[in-house]
Amino acid sequence: MNPRACPLLLALSLLCLGPSARMQAGVVEGHLVLDTVEVTGRYESQIVLIEDTGSDESCQPLEIRCAPGIPCTVPQGAYWITLRSEKLVALGVTKLLAEDPDSTKRVHRFFMRVALSSWLEVPKGRFAPGDRLDALDIGSGAIFQEPVGAAATRVQVPARPIVVALVDASLNAKGIILPFTPGPDASQPLPAVSRLPAGRGQLLCVIVLPDFADPDSLSLAFRAGGRRIPPDLEVKSYPSHHYAFWFDVPSGSGDIEVDSKEWTSEQPLKAIIPDRGAWLFSEVPLVARRR
Repeated sequence: MNPRACPLLLALSLLCLGPSARMQAGVVEGHLVLDTVEVTGRYESQIVLIEDTGSDESCQPLEIRCAPGIPCTVPQGAYWITLRSEKLVALGVTKLLAEDPDSTKRVHRFFMRVALSSWLEVPKGRFAPGDRLDALDIGSGAIFQEPVGAAATRVQVPARPIVVALVDASLNAKGIILPFTPGPDASQPLPAVSRLPAGRGQLLCVIVLPDFADPDSLSLAFRAGGRRIPPDLEVKSYPSHHYAFWFDVPSGSGDIEVDSKEWTSEQPLKAIIPDRGAWLFSEVPLVARRR
């Protein structure tokens, strides 16, 4: 990526590279933690800081690459932080400590949670131009998004239990791949979407939580044909997202129910599950219930 790339490319790079976090900069020193063990310096990798220019599309964001464990001087400002490595993926920044109150000497030490990575091989012609693969790390809620199209490609994901959703350029769901665990430091073909019997389909709902909302303050269910069907898998990504997956539900019309004393959706969440297909509710915001 060009160090002075445009904001659109910045947004795309963050989606492709995985989770990231903002911090104030000056002198930074990033460390990598795998499970509970610091692995700074054990794996070839770069911590990448990308300037947060906000909504100013006329400004080209600065990109700075730093070696883990080595102090790195950057201009004052706000930055997005991510990781580039063949062997590791970032699960987010877990700690940021400003040790010196003197801003001219301050070193921001932060610890980035990482996982061993795996590579999913996507053969040529499997997907259409504009399609996207979303891999969700079930343990952390970290999302890894990668465009996939007509050409063959490799997608880097955590070597941990993940669930994969496939969407087209219009954000219509193309299918959900059941949870699986890729092998560490290896490549493997992307598994196929399970073929469902006639009259069945899949459903994915992505809820955006309000600021400071407790992820445990709500639950979701799909109501269809007089039945209330809980999700097969729920992943709560603190502090903002709640993912709910139904791997096998009746096709046809139904509704997502938000069960919460505090929150509700702005509009009714009505789904039409395609026969042997999938339906996606993407980035559904919640609002406070009226008292």
